[in-house]
Amino acid sequence: MARIWALTGKKRGDNAQVLALADAIGGDVREVGLDWTWWRVLPNSLLGAGLVCITTQARRQLCAPWPDMVIAIGRRSVPVSRSIKRQSGAATCLVHLGNPRARLCLFDLVISTPQYRLPALPNVVLLPLPLSTPPRPPPDLASWHDQWRNLPLPITGMLIGGNAWPYHYTESFARRLVREAMKEAAGGTVIAVTSPRTAEAVAEAIADEMRAPHLIYRWRKDAPNPYRSLLMLADRLRVSGESVSMIGDAVMAGRPVEPIAVPQWPVPEFLTPRDVRAVYSNLALSDPDAARLRASTAQQAAISACRRLLDRRRS
Repeated sequence: MARIWALTGKKRGDNAQVLALADAIGGDVREVGLDWTWWRVLPNSLLGAGLVCITTQARRQLCAPWPDMVIAIGRRSVPVSRSIKRQSGAATCLVHLGNPRARLCLFDLVISTPQYRLPALPNVVLLPLPLSTPPRPPPDLASWHDQWRNLPLPITGMLIGGNAWPYHYTESFARRLVREAMKEAAGGTVIAVTSPRTAEAVAEAIADEMRAPHLIYRWRKDAPNPYRSLLMLADRLRVSGESVSMIGDAVMAGRPVEPIAVPQWPVPEFLTPRDVRAVYSNLALSDPDAARLRASTAQQAAISACRRLLDRRRS
């Protein structure tokens, strides 16, 4: 059985992608949680293949027997992945999700999405959406269903994110967003859910603008949160346009999806910031079955590519 290490960090959306891929590949999966030192701010070209960017406690997890495959995501994990491969004598194959911000030839496989604008290379697989799986019924689904059963239909779920350069939420935008959503509900109900990235002032503005029967649930650590249940109970979903993870969750839930156009800071063209609109612009989000089928087919191709890597390593 192949040994797979799934490197995770602080971002839940990123971790969900890494673990979804590891579980789909199959094998002996071990989640390795990483914590960072201030060295993480240096570019990967300077950090090389080393562990100075993670804490001593995190380093203690990285020891033989080395895995057959490492799956990681985000710029910060790159030096760690490369160090594992070096210590394994190059026996470990590296799979990276998203944009490593390092030379792509350093990885056996890079699985990315259109907003990063990576070139077409033999070791690059482009997906229409981030890796995600159809949502499973959460344990509290029946409880939320009971709470919402008498609300006017249809239910529009509004998934709110937060600042992610170059996208930024303002209080005035949040207020306008809520007013428009309530107006478009046409006798139905808007249920808004904020996220850990939602600024407190933005959440306050949304709550202040909401009028019954419309509801807002503000994210709080260790507090009940209807995000997963809303994916399954809403008739349609309006999703924060800067979050590819939430867009992916919404599409895999099989509901009609409308991205929310979040304001952007002016950015010089030479900086080429990530363009989240490129993720959903070519998807027929109003046709949930077609969008989910396209995303699922591409994900299966990526999973098969990972399995072929492992087969070649063992042969």
